[in-house]
Amino acid sequence: MLVISFSVEGEAMDYFKKKIFTLDSTEKTLLSLFIKEAQQTLGKFRRFQEKHDSPDFSNAPFGATQLLSCYLTEFLIKLYREKNSDFMRISTQEENRTLTDSSVIELVKNYLASNVYSTVTLPAVCDKFSIGKSQLCKLFRDDTGQSPMEYYQSLRISEAKRLLRTKTLSVSQISDLFGYSSIHNFSRSFKKATGFSPKAYIKTIK
Repeated sequence: MLVISFSVEGEAMDYFKKKIFTLDSTEKTLLSLFIKEAQQTLGKFRRFQEKHDSPDFSNAPFGATQLLSCYLTEFLIKLYREKNSDFMRISTQEENRTLTDSSVIELVKNYLASNVYSTVTLPAVCDKFSIGKSQLCKLFRDDTGQSPMEYYQSLRISEAKRLLRTKTLSVSQISDLFGYSSIHNFSRSFKKATGFSPKAYIKTIK
């Protein structure tokens, strides 16, 4: 059992009093994202105590509290809309599914773009966003025409090209920056994507 306590004002929250909900896949995903962000921010959750101290956010990653608030807010709004029979639906189930898929894709894209200098794997992405491998690959194919890792690799190559154009770092330094095991592996990946070796690409820059 996970207990999340917070204070809020507003008549809409009265709807949640003494309610028990069964969550759909999207609601489970939002709650999973909230839990994972909370674990990264606060560490291992403490067992129940009669006296609770306020959580310590002093060492929280950048934007952690904002993300927690966003995930929880979206979770509650979706619960209200989906379960409240008095709420007038503004879109069909198919449109809701499309909007949800688009949100997941944008979250993953932003995550990949923020980690171009890291070594990101498909299982790690699926675990972070609580989504199946085949589902994520299908969403990416439909949206970008690429697999998630192909999209990620294109981001890394684009950033490598930008660094090469600045001529402030050597090819070896750029290779190390992206975490390649050797300059040979970096050059091979770069040539496969661009048709040029890094040094040949530099010569084409005027």
